[in-house]
Amino acid sequence: MFMTVRLRKHRQLRNYETEKTTALQNTYKSTVNGQNSGRSIEAAIVNPFDVFQYKPSVLFNDVSKSWLEKTRLYIKKSSYSTYDTIVSTHLQPNFGNMAISEITTEQISAFLADLSSLKELAPSTVRGIASVLRSIMKYAETEGHEIKTQGCVVRRKEPPHKARILSDPEWKRLEISLTNDTDTMKLGMLICMYTGLRLGEICALKWEDISLDEGILTVNRTIQRIKNTVQQAEHKTVIIIDSPKSQSSIRAIPLPSLLLGTMKKFETANNCFVLTGDSHAYVEPRTLQNHFKQILHQSGIEDINFHAIRHTFATKCVNLGFDIKALSDILGHSDVSVTLNTYVHPSLNVMKSYMERFNNL
Repeated sequence: MFMTVRLRKHRQLRNYETEKTTALQNTYKSTVNGQNSGRSIEAAIVNPFDVFQYKPSVLFNDVSKSWLEKTRLYIKKSSYSTYDTIVSTHLQPNFGNMAISEITTEQISAFLADLSSLKELAPSTVRGIASVLRSIMKYAETEGHEIKTQGCVVRRKEPPHKARILSDPEWKRLEISLTNDTDTMKLGMLICMYTGLRLGEICALKWEDISLDEGILTVNRTIQRIKNTVQQAEHKTVIIIDSPKSQSSIRAIPLPSLLLGTMKKFETANNCFVLTGDSHAYVEPRTLQNHFKQILHQSGIEDINFHAIRHTFATKCVNLGFDIKALSDILGHSDVSVTLNTYVHPSLNVMKSYMERFNNL
C-alpha cells in the first residue's frame, strides 16, 4: 500500500544512472560537433542521495495515532479495540514522547524483556504488543521517517506454555454436574465439552445455527466485551456481536449423538440464543465464565479458565486418534501447526501405546 523508503531510493538511483548515461551520450555528441560548453556531467545531473531527505522526525505518539486511524479502516472492531489498548497502555507510556528516529532496537529489546518479566502478562500478550510495535515502526518507515530499527522489532522467544487441562476424573465429574438438572447454561457448557467451541462462540450461538436432524452445528458469530473507543462515552466497555475472528473460525462441526437427546429438550425458535432461549437476551462471556467457576467449585474441581474445556477437548480428540487436519478444522484454526503446538497434549499412556507399536514390526 505504501512505497517503502528503500524502494523509493532504489528507483531514484535507477533514474540517476539513466540520466548519467544520457548526459554522457549528449556530452560526447557535443564534443564531436565542437560544441562542448565545458559543462561537467556532474553539473548536468542530480544525485538523488544529495536531495533525498527523510521527513522531519516526529514523536512516536503522533505516528502511533496515525497508524491506529489508518488501521481501523480495514480491521474488525474487536481488533481495533485490542490495538488501541496496547498502544495507550503499553507503548505510548514508554515511547510516546520519544522521536521515532531515536528509538533503537536495544531499547525495544529491553522494553520487551521487562514486559516478559511481569507475571500478570501472558506470553501471548507480550507477543501481541511486540507485533503492534513492529507494525507501527514499519508504518513510520513507509511514511518516510528515519528509523533505527529498520522496521524490525526483536522477538523474544518465550518458553512453551503448557495449558492446564482437565484430568479424566475431573472431566467425568464436570459431565455429571452438567447433566444433573440441566439448564440452558449447563447445556452450553456440555456443547463446549464435545465441540471445543470458544467462550464467545457458545454465547453467540443460536438455534438457527444447529440442525439436530443432520447433527451439525455451524459457527457464524461471536460475542465480545471490548473497550469503548468512542471519546467521552458513558460506558468504558461495550458488547459486540460480530463474525468470528477469522475466516477459518466460520465452520461446521458434527455433533456427537450423545448430545442430541439433551439438546432436543431445549430446542426453541431459530432466532433464539441457545444459552437463554430468548431472541433478544444473551449471556455475555464473563457471566458464563463466572457460572462455570461456580460449577467447578460445586464439583470439587480445582479452579481453571473456561478455555481449559477447549484444551481438554482437543487433547482427548488426539488421544482418540483424530486426524490432526480434521481436528484443526473442528477447532477453527487457520493452520494445523496452531493445533499441534498450542492445544495438543498427548497423555503419557497414549505415547506409551505408540511406542509399543515397535513390538509389531
